[in-house]
Amino acid sequence: MDPAYVFFAANYLAQGLIGIAYEPIYYLQKDVLHLGPAQSAAFASAMSFPFLIKPLFGFLVDPLRGGRARAALLAAAALATSVGWLILAALRGYAYGPTLALLTLVNVGIIVCDVACDAVMVERGQALAKTGVYQAVQIFFLYTTLVATGIGGGWVSAHLSY
Repeated sequence: MDPAYVFFAANYLAQGLIGIAYEPIYYLQKDVLHLGPAQSAAFASAMSFPFLIKPLFGFLVDPLRGGRARAALLAAAALATSVGWLILAALRGYAYGPTLALLTLVNVGIIVCDVACDAVMVERGQALAKTGVYQAVQIFFLYTTLVATGIGGGWVSAHLSY
């Protein structure tokens, strides 16, 4: 089996699994940060802003051809995402600014991992004429995981603390 399938599956499973935290984040905004609908929308927009400038991250990743540079970038992005989640989990109380900053950091890490993974998909896919197949593997794992995490996020919101 092509090891790229495992790489793409792991990357997109990780991206999809992050969705399990988004449902509790909405309750955290309402119940802990005491945000109204407009404030909650502004919070969500601010933490999601990196997704709007995702193409700019492509310019960052595109010059990094080859294994070491791209692997280092993937590792740094995964570390940023993990550290952001770990700090959020360890907090005893949540304030608007630090919570927003950590969630934005997490989203930047997700985007950099995604862009780097897509760069591998395009580069390797074109070389092996498998771009479509690689894209299908990515989308399959992402959407399968998103469906499961939608259900899981509801369970987490009902049974665990923020």
